[in-house]
Amino acid sequence: MRTLLAVLVTALLAYSLTIGQLHFTDVNSGDDFNRALVDGPILVYIHQPNCLGCAKLEREVFPQPQVAQALRGVNLVSIDLAAYPVTSIKAVADGSVYVYQGSLRVAKASGQVEVPIYGTPTLVLGYVKNGTIHLTMVIVGAVEAPRFIELVKLAYAQPAEVAPRPAVAQTAEPTTAASSLGAVAQIALSFAAGAASVFSPCV
Repeated sequence: MRTLLAVLVTALLAYSLTIGQLHFTDVNSGDDFNRALVDGPILVYIHQPNCLGCAKLEREVFPQPQVAQALRGVNLVSIDLAAYPVTSIKAVADGSVYVYQGSLRVAKASGQVEVPIYGTPTLVLGYVKNGTIHLTMVIVGAVEAPRFIELVKLAYAQPAEVAPRPAVAQTAEPTTAASSLGAVAQIALSFAAGAASVFSPCV
């Protein structure tokens, strides 16, 4: 019995990343990722070795008790690009998506989108419904703990059925194939703006 328990504990540790009070499910494949998509709020932390911004988050932000409090009840998922080199995350946008890359912007987007991973750290926030991420925010680059807490509260300010819809984004047009492609392009362009300066050590 003790041997079985030891094996199970070892297996759990092998597939988790713990930073301070935060416990991430570490995924190494598409199947792992799909299994990690449990209904409810989710944060996907995408990182890689030798990333200065990732080290800052893991050393100065994630260990803060206030950060753990803000993320209570959120399913935390970790993707190390060295083990699972994804280039994008599939999601659904429900009218608007917050994009934070040094400053906060709102991208109008409806329908299926792919969040491009240009570099690390990238954090994808939203709600999972029926195995699909409904995107509310993407954070690109490191951010200080107080600002991170504000962003987390903003990303999860609405219930899972309704994504945040700031006043500037309430005029979203009905979804069509063309507007979905436009939404993907808008989100991609939002990330591309200033990416060279943000990701220079971590591309």
